[in-house]
Amino acid sequence: MLGDTLVFPFAAKCSIHNEPLLRGLVSIRYGLFRFSPEFREAQSTLFPNARSFVLGGCRVSPNNPKQRDVKFCPKCREAEQSWKALHYDSQPDRAR
Repeated sequence: MLGDTLVFPFAAKCSIHNEPLLRGLVSIRYGLFRFSPEFREAQSTLFPNARSFVLGGCRVSPNNPKQRDVKFCPKCREAEQSWKALHYDSQPDRAR
């Protein structure tokens, strides 16, 4: 799952920003997502703990959960938003 990777379940701090990881609810997105190589590279190096969403797979049904509790880094979320504003400002919502 791209939106929920690169964190160990018991990690307490972000490996990039050295910030404590917080807990919060995020939306689960269903369907086939194709992220650009640039986004995947940025995610793994600049904001690996943003976890702004979680991918739930391709099977969509009314009974699927809508949200998930995750651990995230607030600085990673800021970095993700800055990166998206810079790279996707004039493009459709490709990697959100």
